[in-house]
Amino acid sequence: MLEYFPIKGHLKNKSNQNNFKFYDNDKLEIKKWLELNIEISIIKYKGDFNIEKSLIKNYCPLLNHDHNPLKLQELITDKDFCRKIARG
Repeated sequence: MLEYFPIKGHLKNKSNQNNFKFYDNDKLEIKKWLELNIEISIIKYKGDFNIEKSLIKNYCPLLNHDHNPLKLQELITDKDFCRKIARG
């Protein structure tokens, strides 16, 4: 999405083949982008945390694709591409 690429091959031979990492400089730039463009709300909630699914369905946050009826195919495609790079 932001045109940063993960560390090539760092997931090779790892049991978890999904959680790719970025180079340190790229991580800093990604964090800056998130700080400028993403709004986060934290609320105290004592109920069942399954509320997350309904909140995602209701608000459709662009960076969430699980349970999001308006998920962005471009984001899914980008994540798949990054996983392929990281798997080497």
